[in-house]
Amino acid sequence: MKTSGKPRIEQGTGQAKSPRIPKQAGGRLVREVIRRLRQEKVALPLQAPLGSHILIAVSGGVDSTALAVLFARYGAKISQRSRLLHINHQWRGAESASDARFVAELAESLKIPLILKTLDPSAKPRGRSSEEWARIERKKIYRELAGPEGLVLTGHQADELCETLLWRVFTGAAETHGAGILFREGNEIRPFLGTFKSELREFLLEEGVGWCEDRTNHDPQFLRGGLRTELIPSLNVLFPQWRAHLLRYSSASIPERPASQGAQSGLGYLIPAWFGRAGVRVRRVHMEQIDAWLELVIRVQKEGKLDSRRRVLSSIDLEKGWRVQLESASGCQGPRIVIEQGQASVGRSEKGRAKPKRRQIDV
Repeated sequence: MKTSGKPRIEQGTGQAKSPRIPKQAGGRLVREVIRRLRQEKVALPLQAPLGSHILIAVSGGVDSTALAVLFARYGAKISQRSRLLHINHQWRGAESASDARFVAELAESLKIPLILKTLDPSAKPRGRSSEEWARIERKKIYRELAGPEGLVLTGHQADELCETLLWRVFTGAAETHGAGILFREGNEIRPFLGTFKSELREFLLEEGVGWCEDRTNHDPQFLRGGLRTELIPSLNVLFPQWRAHLLRYSSASIPERPASQGAQSGLGYLIPAWFGRAGVRVRRVHMEQIDAWLELVIRVQKEGKLDSRRRVLSSIDLEKGWRVQLESASGCQGPRIVIEQGQASVGRSEKGRAKPKRRQIDV
């Protein structure tokens, strides 16, 4: 990101081209994003090595459109390896197709290459929610297109962070899923996580850029839509500053484990999310065990001692009869973590033994 710099010389013209300077709302947004990226120790300018890309995920909504415009017009050197990525989920028929056309026109106006991917809703496995299936498919696309050392920028913003925290508090999931959304998760970065949607809307109006409205965002038949149409309007009246307070709480409640507490896999913060996606509530007593196990697995893998020909690469037994194991997954980008209950139980005859509950997570 940049707010100023030396003029660029257009090849063949011999004339200096002044860098684009953001206006008031854009200037505030640039400064906030730079501050947050530095706070999270993200190296600037954002770069991707040869063979990798910086993907800007764009749905066409306010958040992702603002993300694309901000980095395309005011980003420093990121456009050389950047691509806009639009994933058409085909959930809304003609409206989904219209969003895809909008993003294509946006990419052309910003002079950034576009990658368009389309999901097939009929491919969703039985028993898995559409939202969960789509999230897994998006992650696969991110890994495939960004490359081994690439980055994926998404438009998650502060309103969504507050909504997520509300949902987790009211459903009792805050203990296992943590306080909100991570700023960085693997190769994904969410630059707007400290910025509210109203600020992004103001920025786009200042830039003269439109966006698409997804009617399902406020559909009460979906939980998040119900929050937005029924609960949040009341909160706005009763507690006008509730978003700002929740945002501060979310930032302050992300635990940092001291190095003195033993080995860390670096993946500990993902463990509750993995279990949660499988419909399993992980207990705090298990966290240390699983994190230490993952650290061991990673070390053995780096030493080349993990036998990828085996179906079960490694496993750990926990209390209450839970077993967590790492399994090889042929034809997939990476291994899968499988969580079973009943597999490690003792003292029951085979005849009377209940069939193990099995939950699979692609990681």
